[in-house]
Amino acid sequence: MKKDAIDDTGRPPLIVVGFEDAARSSAALRWSIERSRMNGASIRVVHASAFPITAHDGPSAAVAQRLSNPSWATLHSTVAAFDPPNDVHTVADQGRPVDVIRRWSEDATVVVLGRARKRGWRRSLADRVRRSLDVPVLEIDETDLGVIDLAPARARRALSNDEGRISS
Repeated sequence: MKKDAIDDTGRPPLIVVGFEDAARSSAALRWSIERSRMNGASIRVVHASAFPITAHDGPSAAVAQRLSNPSWATLHSTVAAFDPPNDVHTVADQGRPVDVIRRWSEDATVVVLGRARKRGWRRSLADRVRRSLDVPVLEIDETDLGVIDLAPARARRALSNDEGRISS
């Protein structure tokens, strides 16, 4: 996809990254930043907090440190450490992860999550998000940055390179 590419709605692609913590979400974030550099997509990094907070593009690393570095407060500085393109925004919002991701992904082209550990019989977050949204949901494996699951048709249109293949 070229820099000026737009999705089938006429707007630039938007990648929403569900951010749990740096350990589980780094691969998804790194993958999304690489795709953004290739196709000009905007990125919205979303974190669900148990605390009553909504924070957009902040707080700073210094404020996060004064707050004892909870995940929601370190989100923005963690994302900034990856040296992302300009059009990257962070959101920390209160609620269950599936609800927060759904709320902030209504205009998304694709949702990207780190691959979760198996939790027995419980459905993964990716499965729950998939059932609640009409956009592709990707799980990125932390070990090799391979795409684990892909809803092919729409994701291919949104994130393919010029030859029509999903870039890795």
